[in-house]
Amino acid sequence: MIIRDGHIRRLETEHAAGFAEHVRVSLAEAYPHVLPCFPVESQATIVDNLLERGRYKWNLSDERALLGYAELMLSIAPNFDEQFEIDLVLSNAGLDCDHALLHLHEAVPQRSWIEAEENSQDLPLFVPPRQSLSGQEQTTAALQVIFREIPSLTEASKLAAFGHQTAERFGWQDIADAALTVASWRALYGDEFMDPAANPWSADLFIPGSAPRTAVEMVKFRIALDHERFV
Repeated sequence: MIIRDGHIRRLETEHAAGFAEHVRVSLAEAYPHVLPCFPVESQATIVDNLLERGRYKWNLSDERALLGYAELMLSIAPNFDEQFEIDLVLSNAGLDCDHALLHLHEAVPQRSWIEAEENSQDLPLFVPPRQSLSGQEQTTAALQVIFREIPSLTEASKLAAFGHQTAERFGWQDIADAALTVASWRALYGDEFMDPAANPWSADLFIPGSAPRTAVEMVKFRIALDHERFV
């Protein structure tokens, strides 16, 4: 019996697809406020991004490590591994990154996890890690995952441009996913998205002295509360 390279690649692809589906189902059950907010097609895209980030950024290959990595992205922060101490442990693990990931909680102090959560940003859920995209291109790609109902790339790109322009006008430009949040806010609430008469809570976003990150998180919370959507 001759096993050709093409057959091996097909088996590997089929196994990878089966594993990704297992991860999707497991994480949807464990974190019902995230994946179940999206249609199954979008859930699959998000899970592919989680697993691919672990493989691409840290060369993870063990399925337990990949599942653990994906779970940390949902339970702590999608960019949890950008926190200094966490990044340091994984960067110094070399070829043993799978083991380091599985024992990360033992190696990293609690304050580091708190810091990672406080600096959470959601773009890694929606954007493939191997793609080198500008900020507006990342927002456009993310919108197409979050809103399958957006009819075209052109429409998503226009909404992304609006998100970036408005986030800058609000002084939120230093928050990585602020533009995505603003674009989602506009998509869900329409032309009156900032009208206090229609959305009284919007008046609380710009209280003098309030931090931009607090305002962005408030918008995300209202979107989740009003529309059961995760952005």
